[in-house]
Amino acid sequence: MRCESCGKEIVEGAKFCAFCGDTVNLPKKARQPAPYDVTGKPKPRADSSPYKRPEPEPERAAPRDAENAPPRQMPVRLPDPPPRRDPRPERPRREPERLTGEERRFDGPRPSASERAKPPIKTFLFEGETDEDGLREEEEEREEDRSARKRTFAVVLIVALLCVAGVAYLMIRREPPSTELYLRKAADFAARGEASSAADAYVDAFRYHEGNDAFSVETALRIAQGLETVGTADAYVNAGKIYNYLTSRFPDRAEPYDRAIALYSRLSDAESLDGMTRLRDKNLATPEPTPAPTPTPFVGVRAPVPSKNAGTYAGPIELTFAAEEGAQIHYTLNGATPTAYSPKYTGVIVLESGEYHFRVVAISGNRASEEWVGSYTITSSEPVG
Repeated sequence: MRCESCGKEIVEGAKFCAFCGDTVNLPKKARQPAPYDVTGKPKPRADSSPYKRPEPEPERAAPRDAENAPPRQMPVRLPDPPPRRDPRPERPRREPERLTGEERRFDGPRPSASERAKPPIKTFLFEGETDEDGLREEEEEREEDRSARKRTFAVVLIVALLCVAGVAYLMIRREPPSTELYLRKAADFAARGEASSAADAYVDAFRYHEGNDAFSVETALRIAQGLETVGTADAYVNAGKIYNYLTSRFPDRAEPYDRAIALYSRLSDAESLDGMTRLRDKNLATPEPTPAPTPTPFVGVRAPVPSKNAGTYAGPIELTFAAEEGAQIHYTLNGATPTAYSPKYTGVIVLESGEYHFRVVAISGNRASEEWVGSYTITSSEPVG
């Protein structure tokens, strides 16, 4: 098989020429008839059919005689393909710069990308100077930089701690908000002639007193009086609001009515003055005396009666109690109020040496009598002969 371009002998079935590298046009094979007949059944394959796989030839042993052996065919070596060329242009390689012992590179922080693109900085030694001297100087400079950074950090840390301590001190010494604090601020503003700030401080004092402290009418009247002393229109309006609040919350107190009437008289506000006067007369009117109730006859249980009056006796005595028919007698000796669950009187009570404090009551159904209270002191356990 030969190449159509160069005409040299090439391997059978090759797709490219090994000499010139051109593509080899292989002859197209003729189309083989289908292995089926008209009826669709497969045709019998003949020995010469191209679809029949050729049988391999039996292996034969090589002859022992070298003269009768067929010539040995050497393999054909194809030439190496041409080297692949890089379409990109070649860039010149930059050899790293080697510094000798007499030169040294600046040993500092890592430079940026723009600084790295610049040529390296060289430092040459002067006459009589050695490389160790330069290294020692660089080490001293770095040590000074580290010391300066440490001193700066220490100063910043001390300033921060002082600021924190100052803020903590101010927070500790700061007086908590209270009504008295607002009143002092209002007095300070009024002394400096700042009427608007003083009026705002008085209003803040009333709001804090209303929402946080135990409300006091006297404190509210004090705040309203302070607003009146400020003397501005807004202060008079806020004082009137405080008086109206006090009259609505404490309608039985006369001080808010009197202060409001005096304020409206000073401002010549006839409508507010008339309304406050009528409200005062309505809420503080003297009620008519209620007639005394007519006494009704006693219909309860009579109190029990002891056999001996309370007092001091020289010997043991026998004490009995009498009550109306159907009533039960209960008593106590420890000072507690007698009830239906207290000890029940069943007979004669013998009193020996000592002190006895009786509280006796008679109970009949759901009614109870008044208590009888008495004390007995027995000075001797033996009767006087």
